[in-house]
Amino acid sequence: MNQKIRVPKWFIEDHSRRGLLDLDAVKVGETKTHYFVELSPEQAYELWHDADFYSCKEMAGEFMESMGLGFVSSARATKKALNSFMSFVNRCDALRGN
Repeated sequence: MNQKIRVPKWFIEDHSRRGLLDLDAVKVGETKTHYFVELSPEQAYELWHDADFYSCKEMAGEFMESMGLGFVSSARATKKALNSFMSFVNRCDALRGN
């Protein structure tokens, strides 16, 4: 059950550079500032979890200093873009009894 999702380029490119996702394998389109990616539930969760880490209030200040406000904003936007898909996956899992 892959889903096409629009995510900011900055954060997903960083996620890919760290070896956590093969961006070329999941990218299905792009605009100037976003990619359209087709992610499995596992890939979406990993990306969401990474975005959550970099955007959490406790850590955001530290990351803003080292990586800039744009990176933290991109992490927050990525998490927001994935929220509805993650909710859908969780509902499906609940219905299946997983």
